[in-house]
Amino acid sequence: MKKCYTLIIMTKTISEIIYPARIAESSGVQFAERLLVPDILQIGLNETNCAECAGGSYIILDFGKELSGGLRILNFTGNGNIRVRLGESLAETCAELGEDGACNDHSTRDATVFLNNYSDMEFMQSGFRFARIDFPTGEPFKIKKIVAVYTHADLEQAGRFECSDSLVNDRYLPQGKPWTRVRYRERLPRQAAGYVPS
Repeated sequence: MKKCYTLIIMTKTISEIIYPARIAESSGVQFAERLLVPDILQIGLNETNCAECAGGSYIILDFGKELSGGLRILNFTGNGNIRVRLGESLAETCAELGEDGACNDHSTRDATVFLNNYSDMEFMQSGFRFARIDFPTGEPFKIKKIVAVYTHADLEQAGRFECSDSLVNDRYLPQGKPWTRVRYRERLPRQAAGYVPS
């Protein structure tokens, strides 16, 4: 008689809030630097430290390192659709779908989403470093915060990846910690398998 066993591996998913490291570019946004300053991530009825986004404006945020997760937007005022684009490079973030290989094949990285007054909403799940938000012509928006929600599993380190190229290590090693194959794959799900050899 054969015996069958099922192996169940349970991991805890962790979400971390990552504030933008810098504003890569913006147009028509006043007080954009306010998005870089950590603050309570809750919308109140009297928010005074908001970025003011006129109709037809845009902002590109750089989170400093590539990560896997979504984008959380805390909107004080303004009702309407906005366009959100995530990218692993600045060029990908600004590209139209179908241009220079930009696509939604692996995960949605280019979408139009609705924001309403006093909202705190999270969008998408992708590998990215940059986020571009385009505000439509018409109604202005007052945005309290735009943060990345970095999601990862609580896994033990099983190995190391380091490169002789300091540029690669600076870009891909999280805060000086070595990558693991498992950690890297779960941090950057879209294309990670191509970066790390077996």
